[in-house]
Amino acid sequence: MSRCQVCLIALGLLILPLRAFSDSASPWPFSVGETLWYRITLLGRPSGYMSSASRLVRSEDGEELLEVAERQVVTVALGGEPMRLVDDLVTNYRRDLTPVRWELRLDKLGVIQQVSARREGDRLRVVTEEGGQRREQILALPTDFSSELAVFAAVAKGALKPGESRTLTAFVPQVSALDTETIAVGEPEIVSVQGQAQRCYPLRVTMQQIGSEIRAWVNEKGQVVRYQLPALLNALVERVSEAEALAELSPLVLANSIALDRALPRTETLTQVTLRATAIGQEVAALVPAGRRQQVEPTEEGAAKITVRRQQPPARSVRLPVTEADLGQYLRATPLAQSEDPQIQGLARQILGEEQEAWRAAVALHNWVYRNLTKVESEPRPITAREVLEQKRGDCSEHALLLATLARAAGIPSRLIAGLAALSDKYFYHAWVEVWVGEWVEMDPTWNQTLVDAGHLRLAESAMDEVSFARMSLETGRTLGTLSLSVIDYEAGP
Repeated sequence: MSRCQVCLIALGLLILPLRAFSDSASPWPFSVGETLWYRITLLGRPSGYMSSASRLVRSEDGEELLEVAERQVVTVALGGEPMRLVDDLVTNYRRDLTPVRWELRLDKLGVIQQVSARREGDRLRVVTEEGGQRREQILALPTDFSSELAVFAAVAKGALKPGESRTLTAFVPQVSALDTETIAVGEPEIVSVQGQAQRCYPLRVTMQQIGSEIRAWVNEKGQVVRYQLPALLNALVERVSEAEALAELSPLVLANSIALDRALPRTETLTQVTLRATAIGQEVAALVPAGRRQQVEPTEEGAAKITVRRQQPPARSVRLPVTEADLGQYLRATPLAQSEDPQIQGLARQILGEEQEAWRAAVALHNWVYRNLTKVESEPRPITAREVLEQKRGDCSEHALLLATLARAAGIPSRLIAGLAALSDKYFYHAWVEVWVGEWVEMDPTWNQTLVDAGHLRLAESAMDEVSFARMSLETGRTLGTLSLSVIDYEAGP
């Protein structure tokens, strides 16, 4: 799986509203007109910056609104080439700090995603445009719909005290979806901000659906002066001067593999691999999930013994199409996996003909993807299944996405798997597919494995909707620069 795809999804979720409580008699609870600057540090390197500027505007019906414009820039290096990930977000708020409008422009390595959302009573109308495609959706807003900004103001005013928490529903434009957030307030601490000591309240912001946890520090003006995602590249965002924020940046170097202490035999021969895993500042059991093929046994000081086995053939196979209600999320078309697209559906029918047995159908789809897509080392841009089919080339992410989408078009539940795959003396970040044919079976169309070998170490999965894809990216991104592996033992066949 492309490390850039992991990072730009995960890092795009760093943005929090960054405002200050007003000292004046203004009816607005936050200062207007000031631009705040922040430095983004990743794995100890100054790799990006953020800015936040505000002004007062009028809505179409004359209502005065607070407009907050935020920009996030992160530099990364892939294959020695520096690249910029740019996130521009403009949000309009009413005086009670309820958001009513969002405009997002996300530059994903040359692919532009634009999201426009507007509140209409108790609904949110969201329009997403990317790669020449336009999608409109209506989201019902619950009664607890609000913003982090309103909570920061409540902390500054003393309405939300240490030891208390507030749960709200917020809109996350980067994934065009609602999420449930819980913000808990800790006891005040003294924090150094641009050389000055400030009394700040530590906050723990938990995003339930996306699975992200952010630690933020808010001063007595309601201004976020620092926040961290320790589990993601040890990300740190700190308030600095404009000159410090815009100083020369050190791109985050994205390694595509984890080195082993010794080489493994040919990948396709591996039937079982046993590894020792350690992680900097984290417990391995929190990074690597246990499952049908892999066991994770915690050992000393956060380390773990991981045993991975080859995928076995399915014991049974059902007839198509699969209609089990509990598998519905793995059959739906999504903006990423357009399984209802006429071209994709037509191709699935062409490949399968009269085949109605799920496992044989899955193998036929796998074989077509392997034979017809040109292999490239890395395709850093996130693209859709329809684009993959049009260009007929890609890395592991594109192979996996197209197979999973064709499977859904044929009535086979599918999901993307992100993880690590062994090749000689390294584990490479990789993506493959899991299909349900009566039971879940993992396949790798990039490496031509209808049954994945024991070198495939699973980290996360996605149903290919925006929220679960972001969650998969975050869960995979937590291992970047932190996870180490060594070989305890292995078993291999002929």
